[in-house]
Amino acid sequence: MIFNKSIRRLIGSLESSGYGKEVIGGKDESNSAFYMVDLGGVILRITSDKFSVEREGVVELFCFSDVVGVVSYLNAEVCSNASANRDSNFSLPLEVRLKSGYIRFSVPFLAYSRLLNIFSELRGGN
Repeated sequence: MIFNKSIRRLIGSLESSGYGKEVIGGKDESNSAFYMVDLGGVILRITSDKFSVEREGVVELFCFSDVVGVVSYLNAEVCSNASANRDSNFSLPLEVRLKSGYIRFSVPFLAYSRLLNIFSELRGGN
């Protein structure tokens, strides 16, 4: 698994926050080592060119080259409400638009921006 410095930094930040781990010597559906994020009911596996989403035992595999956009539901109002209520224990949907359809999954608020940035960078080419 080869990621650029920026993505490695984001992955390290997610990992140190307890939101994921690099699986060294592990294999994903495409026989590559991968980075895994447990989103609570959804397991996200990321390599430099693909990602998979596992829900209820069903795994869907996607290529980053098929991603045409990433829709964020994170905005100033969400951040302001989280701060005002002193509550960061919630999730937001992250929508990944593909050449044929889309996939949407919930991401914890505290991991959201980092995961959004990872998807945006890998979508643009590593």
